[in-house]
Amino acid sequence: MADDSPSLGEIIRRLGDVRADTREDIAELRIRQEREWVAVHARMDQLVTRDRYEAERTAMLDRISKLEAASEKRVERSGMDWRQFLWSGIIPAAIFLAGVLVQLMIARGGR
Repeated sequence: MADDSPSLGEIIRRLGDVRADTREDIAELRIRQEREWVAVHARMDQLVTRDRYEAERTAMLDRISKLEAASEKRVERSGMDWRQFLWSGIIPAAIFLAGVLVQLMIARGGR
């Protein structure tokens, strides 16, 4: 009878080979997992940076729009101040000056 079954030494050697292959496979999986983790971590950092950038950009644009609105109001008030100055300062002064000139002319005897 031909015995095709492996010997005990052969089984132990093959079992040792399987264990070595399994260890190598596990080591390769760990290396690949670490690489992928580094890539995922870098991508997360980029996303956080992008979100932070977008938040800061939005806040800056809001501040700029508020400053522009305040500047426009200041310019508007500046124009109103100029008109107020004209109506409340120059025109009454001109009328007063005209009244004084008329009184001087009357005092000199002219019409």
